[in-house]
Amino acid sequence: MAEPIIVTRDLIKYYRLRGFSRKRKLALDHLSLQIDKGDTVALLGPNGAGKTTLLRILFGLVLPTDGEAKVFNTPCDEVSWKNRAGYVPEFFTPPKFLKGRELLEIGGKTHGMTHKQFEERVEWLDKAIGLKDGLDMNIGHCSRGMLQQLALAQAMIHDPELLVMDEPSANLDAISRKKLKKLILELSAKGKTILISSHILSEVEELCTKVIFLDKGKLVQQGKTQDLIGCGGGFIIHFKTPNFLPDQLANLGVLSKSTEPGVTILETRTEMEKDLAVKKLTESNISIDSLDPNQKTLEQLFLELLEEKILEKYLTELLSKNEK
Repeated sequence: MAEPIIVTRDLIKYYRLRGFSRKRKLALDHLSLQIDKGDTVALLGPNGAGKTTLLRILFGLVLPTDGEAKVFNTPCDEVSWKNRAGYVPEFFTPPKFLKGRELLEIGGKTHGMTHKQFEERVEWLDKAIGLKDGLDMNIGHCSRGMLQQLALAQAMIHDPELLVMDEPSANLDAISRKKLKKLILELSAKGKTILISSHILSEVEELCTKVIFLDKGKLVQQGKTQDLIGCGGGFIIHFKTPNFLPDQLANLGVLSKSTEPGVTILETRTEMEKDLAVKKLTESNISIDSLDPNQKTLEQLFLELLEEKILEKYLTELLSKNEK
């Protein structure tokens, strides 16, 4: 049985609105979830879903209103576990008068690293994500991209078991994003536990083995990435366009022309339709170029979930009006 690294139970967080009003905004609504050792998890949701609030609570930066949150089976507001974790905040604002190397040295000393360990780790991080341009520069003079590289480096300087990142590829150029993606895959392969909050769904789809969807502070959906994007998608068959299409082929799915000359596409809805289509094409001596599951992307799933929530809200409001 996998060891739980992050556990929340009925987590609630209210923020008091600014001004003289006593009204409060609900950021997390009885949120219960679990992330196990070795998981690489994407935390997804629209703006205001509660993602950043959850990450800040986990690292003791804000306190929950109610409920429980534990990291390494320890209450999240305790400091004993924090040398085992690294955190990349959404907005990284270190002291501007420090040089990049000085910032990392503070982190290294805080985690009890020797000078040799620190230098070896800095060299490794430079190769992994690129650092040298910002190491000897005052942080106040660093570009946004350099600042983001330092944010990643300070979170990983001590080789943590748990890495939590809020929008980690923000402000990075294409080369740096590619390096970061490769690094995350390497860390995941080594058994590190990684939690990523991101709006770039195409990136986390490649990186993360599990997905957690939040909306308005509630857990909407969670599960293995492949299970969520692969269910109910049917199949796509590419085949050489014949002079005459076999009878009944159009009844087995949706036919369309490919952008590739001389190729036709059939999108089936079920595995049975796929099997019948393959049988019909084979009997007609029509060459099949490819046959692949018609998987959803995370972005498609994300939009579908939001549309369901909007429709649910509309129906609830409609029923409420009718009852009145």
